[in-house]
Amino acid sequence: MKAISSGLRFCSHYAADKARREALNKLIEETFDIDLTPLVELDFEDPNVVPFSYFDEDGRCVANASVYPVRTMLGGVTGNAFAMQSVATRPEWRLNGLFRDLVTRALEWCDARRPLVMLKTDTPALYVRFGFGTRPRARFFVKTKDAPVERVAVRDIEMPRDAELLKRLLRERTPVSNRISLTDYGTVFFLEAVSGKFSSLHYVPDHDVAIAVSELPGGTLRIDNAIGRTIPPLPVLLGALGTAPDVVEFAFPPDLFGVDAETQPLVQTSAFMMRGAFPGTCEPFGLPLGGI
Repeated sequence: MKAISSGLRFCSHYAADKARREALNKLIEETFDIDLTPLVELDFEDPNVVPFSYFDEDGRCVANASVYPVRTMLGGVTGNAFAMQSVATRPEWRLNGLFRDLVTRALEWCDARRPLVMLKTDTPALYVRFGFGTRPRARFFVKTKDAPVERVAVRDIEMPRDAELLKRLLRERTPVSNRISLTDYGTVFFLEAVSGKFSSLHYVPDHDVAIAVSELPGGTLRIDNAIGRTIPPLPVLLGALGTAPDVVEFAFPPDLFGVDAETQPLVQTSAFMMRGAFPGTCEPFGLPLGGI
């Protein structure tokens, strides 16, 4: 492994530095093919994110590992943790020790403050050396016994019109599950909503809640997330959506929706990893879209 070049400058805790933040965004966009423009234009960049980065002499961000605080609900107990994201190195700077150096710096900073760090990654083998372990996730299926209640008003959420509405709901939201929930500034969910990764995103005014759903093959409806101060029962949501499927899939444990669910293992290319104690009362679990 090559030594870290003396031509690079290490920087951290620069979330309020516009120029460096723009350079970091460019690295993220080019590495992960993600358009971060909506976050900037709609003023929704996370002010609490803590980046650990290297910049070259031209001011380009060439490598990064960021962490941000999340409030957790794990097995019915509230707590605090960090989530790691935006771990990237430009191709021409790989094999120079930057990845290991930045992840180590970030984890040392986290360890001095909170005992749990989590991440989602397509390359889990890279993080085992840092003490991360993969946690298996599940899918949740509910056979709808109760008919939907009388339909209530609902409308599609559209951007940028509803940006402030979604910001408020994310700021005020309650955990979507007592088994496992992660609530934070909501940047990931916001970005996925803007990019159209949900099949549909709706607002139910009577319950002041946003519902993200996907229509899957075979007529199955999947509830991807619910963002609000309260969680309406499933029949209320189905009534709002004007649908009555025989089976509803949840991306997360539906313990707050007043229903019993069957579980199946979730097979995905991405892995959910934890570094620190993870209570067994959380399992089986899944994560809502935008959960980390």
